[in-house]
Amino acid sequence: MNLAIRILPLLLVSAAALRAQPADSTEHGRWVADAELSFTDMAGNKSLSLLSTDLGLRLLENKRVEIAVKGSARYGKSEGDVAVSIYQGEFNLRFQPRRELSPFLRTTLQHDAVRLLDLRAAIAVGAEVNLLVEGPSTMTLGLALLQDYESRDLPAGSTAAPTLSSTRFNLQFRGATPLTTDVTLDHSSQIQPVAGDLADYLLTSQTAIKVKLTRTLAFQTTYTFNRDVSPLPGVEFRNDRTLTTGLVVHLE
Repeated sequence: MNLAIRILPLLLVSAAALRAQPADSTEHGRWVADAELSFTDMAGNKSLSLLSTDLGLRLLENKRVEIAVKGSARYGKSEGDVAVSIYQGEFNLRFQPRRELSPFLRTTLQHDAVRLLDLRAAIAVGAEVNLLVEGPSTMTLGLALLQDYESRDLPAGSTAAPTLSSTRFNLQFRGATPLTTDVTLDHSSQIQPVAGDLADYLLTSQTAIKVKLTRTLAFQTTYTFNRDVSPLPGVEFRNDRTLTTGLVVHLE
């Protein structure tokens, strides 16, 4: 109830701003799908096996809504021990995506066995400002209120709460630009501080370079950085860094 009271004024302001803006000329949308796969297997003084997959489905170029559904998996072992085990799902719904102000709704689900998270579920409601609308490049800034829920797989004897619900602010940046005809740079970042304790935050940053090989096939290198300043007891690290290189299949 408290979250709804906080979100309502933001949605009213967004709706008023949208009514004052000119109509969008784009009338039809198109669905596009992407699938990425990368695998690393290294053996020497140390061994490492890492499998990464990403799936995405998007509705683009629709004057009313933009829909994006994403799923990803990261699983890897080092010296026989599980080093990475992350599964994520995300649903994004943006209204009036070509306008200067675009309200959005986003839900995410995450399982991270190494960080002792059975489930982290979150829903965010806010608005994005489209700084670049025309042309091949895009750039947006977004602000939202987010409510998340954590179910934890705590070690025996831990005194931490097995579940936790938090209200957070969500500040995000997204941008993409073509470097050449066949090379695209894409970046997204978001920081999620706890309301009432801004020093307790989650940070996610991802940068990707995609090189188009054919109409449906591309080569992509992605660097992802995650930071949790308050990890669970038993988790000794705050930062995660992942560099993946793989092939992307693009269908539309």
